[in-house]
Amino acid sequence: MNIIDFAKRINYEITSAQSMFDMINNIRNIMSVAITDELFLNDCINELIENIKNTININEIKPLYVDHNNKWRMNIFLWNPKSENQPHQHNTWSVSGVMHNKIKIKIYKKTNEELSVIDELIAIEGKTGYLIPPCIHALGNPDLSEYSITLHVFCDSELRKDKNGDTIWLGKNDPRDNIDHSIVVLRNLTSCLLLTDKLSPNFKFNILEKIFPLGTPSIKLQSYKKMIRLDISKAEKYSSQLESVLSGDILIRVKEINAKLHGRRM
Repeated sequence: MNIIDFAKRINYEITSAQSMFDMINNIRNIMSVAITDELFLNDCINELIENIKNTININEIKPLYVDHNNKWRMNIFLWNPKSENQPHQHNTWSVSGVMHNKIKIKIYKKTNEELSVIDELIAIEGKTGYLIPPCIHALGNPDLSEYSITLHVFCDSELRKDKNGDTIWLGKNDPRDNIDHSIVVLRNLTSCLLLTDKLSPNFKFNILEKIFPLGTPSIKLQSYKKMIRLDISKAEKYSSQLESVLSGDILIRVKEINAKLHGRRM
C-alpha cells in the first residue's frame, strides 16, 4: 500500500461509511495495515524528506498529506524519551498508529476547571487508537531512553486560521507558537533515520543518501554508519564529505575507521 492508496481508502470511508463508529473502525484497520507495510513506510519517509527540504529552504511546515476536499491531514510525530504533550482536546475525530516503539495515552476529566487523569494506557508498535470529541487527553513516550514515532490522521485543517477551534490546548503554551524550524528539521530527520530500520536494504540505502546531505554532522554520522553496514563500497563516496564536517576526537576516529574500510593511508 502506498500513500495514494492509503488516502483513497481513507476518503472512501469518510464518504461512504454508514456511521461514525464504522468509519473509525475501518480507518483503524487501514492504518494497522499501513504502518507495517514497507511501501507505505518508504512513501512516508520520502514525503517527510520533501517536507524537510521545504522547511530548510522556505521555513514551510506541511503535513505529510492533506486532503482539502474531505478535510483531513496526516502527520508523523517524534516523541522524545520521557516526553509528554499538554492536555488538549480535538473537536473532530482522529485516528493514530504507533510506527515505532510505544506511546502512553492519558484521558482527563474536567471538573470545575480542574483536570484529573481518569485513565491511562500504553499502545505498542503496530497498534492503533482513536479519539472522538469530547475527549481531553495527552500523549507521551514512557520509554526512558528510546524515541517513539506515531502516525496521525486528523479530521481538521492544517492552516491555523481555518482550524476554528478544532484543537484546544489546555496548558499554558500552544505548541504552534514560536516554532524553531531548525528543530523541526532535526526531529523529522531523526524520524526518517529511525524508520529506515524498518525497510529492506534496497529502499534503505536510497533513503539514507537523501538524508545525508540535509543533516547536521550528527545526522550525517548516523546516516553514514547505517550506509557502511549496508554497502561499504557505495558508502565510500560519503566518507570524505563526513570528515569535512567533523572535528576533534570524533574526526580522528572516523578517519581511522575510513582508512580501514576503504584501504586508505592515514
